[in-house]
Amino acid sequence: MKSIVYLRSLVFAFLLISALSCDSDKDLTNDFKDEQQSAKMEQIIAADLVVEDTDMYFDMIIDMDNGASDRSANEKKRELPDCAVVTSVVTNNLKTVTIDFGDACTFDEDTLSGVITFTFERDPDLHQKTITKSFADFIFNGKTINGTTTILRTKSNSEGNPQSTKSIDLSMILEDGTSMTKNGTKIKTFYFDPDAPKHKAKYTLTGNWELVASDGWSKSVTIATPLVKAARCKFFVSGTMDVVKGDAAFEVDFGDGSCDREATLTFADGTTKTIKLKR
Repeated sequence: MKSIVYLRSLVFAFLLISALSCDSDKDLTNDFKDEQQSAKMEQIIAADLVVEDTDMYFDMIIDMDNGASDRSANEKKRELPDCAVVTSVVTNNLKTVTIDFGDACTFDEDTLSGVITFTFERDPDLHQKTITKSFADFIFNGKTINGTTTILRTKSNSEGNPQSTKSIDLSMILEDGTSMTKNGTKIKTFYFDPDAPKHKAKYTLTGNWELVASDGWSKSVTIATPLVKAARCKFFVSGTMDVVKGDAAFEVDFGDGSCDREATLTFADGTTKTIKLKR
C-alpha cells in the first residue's frame, strides 16, 4: 500500500512539474512572438511611411513645373537633392516625370536609390486628376519597394485641403530580408504649410490594406482613428490602427501628438509593448 501511495505521489509531482514547465515554455514562446511582432511591425511601419512620404515628391514636381511663385524655380528645385535626376516626357495631355536617385542619394539624412515615376494629366485647372506612381527598385534606408499606386487627387475637399484616394499594389523587401506584397486603399489629406518644404508637410491617413509575406503569414491592417504625420516630423504622431494576423490581433497607437519616435502595441490579453519608430 505504501508503494502505491508513493507511486501516486511521484506521478502527481511529475504531472505538476510538467504543467508548470509547459506554462513556462508557453510564456517564453508568447514573449518570443511578441518580440518578433514588435521587430516586424517596426520595419513594416517604416516601409509604409516611406511610401506615403514619396507622394510629396509629386507636389515638388508640380511646383517646379509651374515655375511661378514667391520662390524662384531654382529655389523650388532644391527641395529635391542634386543627386536626384528629374526628366520629363509629354505625350498629348499626359506628362511623365521620372526621378532617378541613382545608386546612393542622400536626402534629408536618408539614403535613397532607384526610380520613382509619376504619370499625370497636365491640366492644372482640373479639380481631380489621376496620378500613377510607379516604383522601380526604389530603396529607402535598406527597404526595397516595387509596384504601382494609382491616385485620384482632388485639388480641394469639402474643407479646402488637397486629398488623395489611393489604390495600392506594391511588393516590398524589408531590411531583414522578408518579402511581402501590399494591397489596399488609403485616403490621405494634406495640410501644406507655405513655410515648410513639401516633403515635411502635415497629412492625415485613413484606409485599410493587407500584407502577405513570402513565408506564408498575412496581416490585415485597418486605421481605426486617422493617423497624423505632423509638419516637420518624420513620423506618425497620433492615431491608431488595428492589425490582425490569423487568430491574433493587436493595436498600434502612435501617441498623443508628440514627435517622439514611439508607438505602443497593445495585444489581445491587454499587455503592451513600446516600439521605436524608424525610417
